[in-house]
Amino acid sequence: MKTVEREFCARQDKPCCGAYTNSTVSGVPTCIDAVADVIEKRPARRSHETISTTPRKSHLSTSTCRGIWSPFSPSSISSCDGSCGLCGHRVVAERRCIPEGCQCDGSNKLHERCGEKPCWALQNSCCPGASIVLVDGKRICKEDN
Repeated sequence: MKTVEREFCARQDKPCCGAYTNSTVSGVPTCIDAVADVIEKRPARRSHETISTTPRKSHLSTSTCRGIWSPFSPSSISSCDGSCGLCGHRVVAERRCIPEGCQCDGSNKLHERCGEKPCWALQNSCCPGASIVLVDGKRICKEDN
């Protein structure tokens, strides 16, 4: 735990100053400092005051902290987990939940279908949502539009 001195805004519509952003933790209005990676233990106040801060990871659990996703970044293309029929998937991009340790909705990975060779063992040759098409004289499975 460390003690820091911060100046808080006097405006009702923006009670947090500087790097702090408004948030609510367990129903309590709170200011989060993403730059210093700390969370105040109490709501913002007017004027100057000394506050105690706790590192985020020991203060919050994923059930009390809602994050936002960073933009997707291309990842090294992973191998396809299926060999045919456009039945497989591979990871093409990843993103992070910010701030670290918080919970975001959805997946952190972006997948694409793969394995475009038809599966001759399947009755329809392609998995649901895909059909055989002819491209440059070759039969492949392609996603239905």
